[in-house]
Amino acid sequence: MNEKEKSERRDEKPAGNEMDITSAETESASHTEELERQGMSRDLQGHIGRQLRASFDEVAREPIPDRFLQLLQELEKNGQNK
Repeated sequence: MNEKEKSERRDEKPAGNEMDITSAETESASHTEELERQGMSRDLQGHIGRQLRASFDEVAREPIPDRFLQLLQELEKNGQNK
């Protein structure tokens, strides 16, 4: 698998896992309000969120190990043979 295919594989989103934006926003707002009631300010929540996103973004940019890509190809091939 070449680098382009690896990049495309990394960018794929699993089917059926999309969340309704409205429900996600509502859930996020209620979670934020609960954290504020517990004493965590919006500034602190924002800081923690930015730090987490920075950490996870870095991990998401790492290349997928070749062995994982081989296993995915085998699974796809076996799924087509059924």
